[in-house]
Amino acid sequence: MSSYDKHFNKGYLVVIAAAIIYLLFVFFSNSQILITSLEKIQWRFLVLIFVSEFIVLILRTARNRIFLKSININISFSRNILIYFAGLSMTITPANVGELIRTQFLKREVGTPIASTIPIYFGERINDLIAITIITSFFLIFVSFLEGEIVAAISVIIIIFGIGILKNQRLFDLFERKINSIKFLLKFAKDFEQLRNSMQSVFKTSVIKKTIPASIPIWLVHGISAYLAFLSFGINMGFMKTYVIYFTSLVIGATSFIPGGIGITETSLVGLLTLQGINFSIAVALTLVLRLVTIWFAAIVGIVVSKILFSKTPPSRIQ
Repeated sequence: MSSYDKHFNKGYLVVIAAAIIYLLFVFFSNSQILITSLEKIQWRFLVLIFVSEFIVLILRTARNRIFLKSININISFSRNILIYFAGLSMTITPANVGELIRTQFLKREVGTPIASTIPIYFGERINDLIAITIITSFFLIFVSFLEGEIVAAISVIIIIFGIGILKNQRLFDLFERKINSIKFLLKFAKDFEQLRNSMQSVFKTSVIKKTIPASIPIWLVHGISAYLAFLSFGINMGFMKTYVIYFTSLVIGATSFIPGGIGITETSLVGLLTLQGINFSIAVALTLVLRLVTIWFAAIVGIVVSKILFSKTPPSRIQ
């Protein structure tokens, strides 16, 4: 069985867990209010959300291309889209770590060692958090939201700590000495050197100057998706407050290290919405729809594209 198959099979457990959590939300809601709110959804907004989310995926692919070029990997944009989208099939994993499956896709495509492409995952996650924090902090100048301020402050600490570790050459030197001093770890010495070199390339100042500006539009457009979801339920808090509320819940879910933040993100968002005076059942309906058209939409796109990708090259070749 290929690595992809193993990861994909584990994904079923995440789907089952998500279904149970969502059913619990429905169980504790007022079914009449829940159904009525779903019936009143303005569907034209949902169509716009899918368009918005697809734009997000294209923007993510374009940013991924910047990272690939930083480690001297050049592939056509069309293949880049296929590989990036296929990795989305694993997006419902802790901190999106399942998206590391792309490293295996790239190894098959261009023969690049997995150790060389792993740093791109860390680069993307750090850039995501930096972009969200920049946008949220700017919006917090205009809207008052204590929970958002706390999460933004924690995010800054995580960013500083994360970049400090990933760029700490002394730490890499220490690991390298340990690997070279232990006989059974010597076989990993070459992989570690490749990882170290790629990490330096991905986090170069010249690269960061390109990837952060590329990350901000991604999260602004994603924020538009959230705002449209709120509007589809007839809830208009203004774009900035909607953004702060939604991304506060996303960061809380991401830092929980639970697959896709499932359960934690939803609970946080429902809680934050009820604090704004929104009925619990309506908050549940909005939260479930919003998650369906964002994270689950991306996962479904990833599954479909991965099947297309593997229809030409059997997954058994990915070991």
